[in-house]
Amino acid sequence: MSVPKILTCIESLKVSLTNNSLDWVQEFGNDGLKQVLNLISKSLENGSDGQWEKIKLGCVKCLKSIMNNKTGLLNLLDKQDALTLIARCINPNSPLVMLETLKLLAAVCLVTPTGHQKALAAITQAGQIKSRGRFQPIIQGLIMKN
Repeated sequence: MSVPKILTCIESLKVSLTNNSLDWVQEFGNDGLKQVLNLISKSLENGSDGQWEKIKLGCVKCLKSIMNNKTGLLNLLDKQDALTLIARCINPNSPLVMLETLKLLAAVCLVTPTGHQKALAAITQAGQIKSRGRFQPIIQGLIMKN
């Protein structure tokens, strides 16, 4: 599928996840979640290309909609590397993606009893994957002037 078609599908999916019933979102379930996570992984592989950044942002917003209910949140937390994949999206060169990503990780911290440990572990693993300090991109984002 071409990149513009993927972007159009992700934008439509975000609208559907936001506007459709909880039953529809639950039916989207694990298989749909896996596809969104796969697209995030693919967007990370394709670097900072503008279209892929839009896809990544759309996917993160889809995850936000998925996590907006207990079933979706539990499905996400059951995916072994999902939080690490999300944490890898923290990039000060993509401020909108970074902001939405940090909102997701903050929600994980607040909603589940061990959420802060899971979020920190994900941020740590993302830092190790990129060979940098775990909070380095967050600090860079705070000191950037735009």
